[in-house]
Amino acid sequence: MTTVEAKPILVGVDGSLQSLQALRYAKRIAESMSIPLKVVSVWHYRATGFGLPPIGMVPVPLDGQPEAEAEQAVADAVFSVLSGTSGVPFETAVLEGEAAAVLIRESRSSEMLVVGSRGLGGVSGMLLGSVSAPCAQHAHCPVLVVHPVPPVSPIR
Repeated sequence: MTTVEAKPILVGVDGSLQSLQALRYAKRIAESMSIPLKVVSVWHYRATGFGLPPIGMVPVPLDGQPEAEAEQAVADAVFSVLSGTSGVPFETAVLEGEAAAVLIRESRSSEMLVVGSRGLGGVSGMLLGSVSAPCAQHAHCPVLVVHPVPPVSPIR
């Protein structure tokens, strides 16, 4: 008799409050299903200047250090949501590429994909962001898009 290893729940994090909320939901689901989590942050160099570099030269990234920021986003998310809590096994990954494309690719080996409805690049008022919308449409597993919890207003 062979045992089948459980596929993890894939969670995309970017340091935003909504991605932390997505990780909290994913943790609860993983606990209830007794399956592991895979916490992923994606980075990509984007040149923010105008024009193309001379032939044979690589464009210089002008938007900070995205790989280091992605590594910090994963570390902060794990510390904030997963440290010192339940015994949910998890792994982390920091991957290069366009976020939606990477998460869709990683969803092939996942039980479920969980993302926030808008991340750090989200425009206020949008229902879905530039990552969550394509993930919901093209992922190879079920997708949970976590929307922000509205603040509770006191009854007057």
